[in-house]
Amino acid sequence: MTFLTARRARPGRLPVVSLYYLFSIVRTLRRLAVRTLPVLAAGLMLLVSVHRLPRPWAAGGPAHLRPEGQHVPVLAPRPVVPREVGAAIDAAYSDIRSRGFRPEIETVSDSHSSAGVVLSQWPLPSSLSPRGSHVLLSVSGPRSRFRMPSLIGVDAAAADRYLSNQGITLLVRRGYTSRWPAGVLVDQHPAAGSSLPPHGQVVAVLNEGAPVVQAPAPAVPQPVKVVPALVGKTFGEARYAAWQNGFLLQAQNSTMPGDSFLVTSQSPTAGSRWTVQSGQNGALPVAVTVSAPE
Repeated sequence: MTFLTARRARPGRLPVVSLYYLFSIVRTLRRLAVRTLPVLAAGLMLLVSVHRLPRPWAAGGPAHLRPEGQHVPVLAPRPVVPREVGAAIDAAYSDIRSRGFRPEIETVSDSHSSAGVVLSQWPLPSSLSPRGSHVLLSVSGPRSRFRMPSLIGVDAAAADRYLSNQGITLLVRRGYTSRWPAGVLVDQHPAAGSSLPPHGQVVAVLNEGAPVVQAPAPAVPQPVKVVPALVGKTFGEARYAAWQNGFLLQAQNSTMPGDSFLVTSQSPTAGSRWTVQSGQNGALPVAVTVSAPE
């Protein structure tokens, strides 16, 4: 091996180190440097971060933590952005300025809100913002008139949804025409192309299809009763014959005639036809005159 060995040092001189041990020391130091450099860098960054942390006395902390003779500035609190959604633009503008903000206004189109109403804002309500910062208010502008489209042949439900989204009310009337299928609109007022104000109304006719014609109910034949011949019979026989044919015998010239009394006349006459009306119940009366037996 070609390396220098340590020789006995002369008095007053250092011993000579061999090249092998010198290379070992250099290699060990390099390994230590590779392993410790990241740790040293992390420690340095931590020191810098700690140095940048706010001091307790910077925001008006306890007096015993403040350095003697050092002026400590007091930071003013940030104001809260008020809620202006739904308010009139004049009141919202004055409120924003009174709180130290600078209002900015943009006009948007909204058919469902009145003109001059705040629809949205940025920053949002209850946000903390420095004084003098801008607050954007989106305000509904004057609503334009609605141009009426054609509703002929359009489904009634679809037309109602479209007009409702535009703030227009659809009034439907019912009718019939053979030119269009059932369930669609066949007429409208105002006509297509007309100009409507906001929240206007449109009248349309809905085709219900061919009207249903009900057939007349079949005629129900009414029962007919024939008056029997009662003249010449005794009152008892005439009363029985009348009862069999659905009639009630009534004596005109006697209060309580006996069965042996003889029937001399009748009204209505024998052979008369009597039609029983619907809902008529009970026997039909037949008046007779009787005479006492000899």
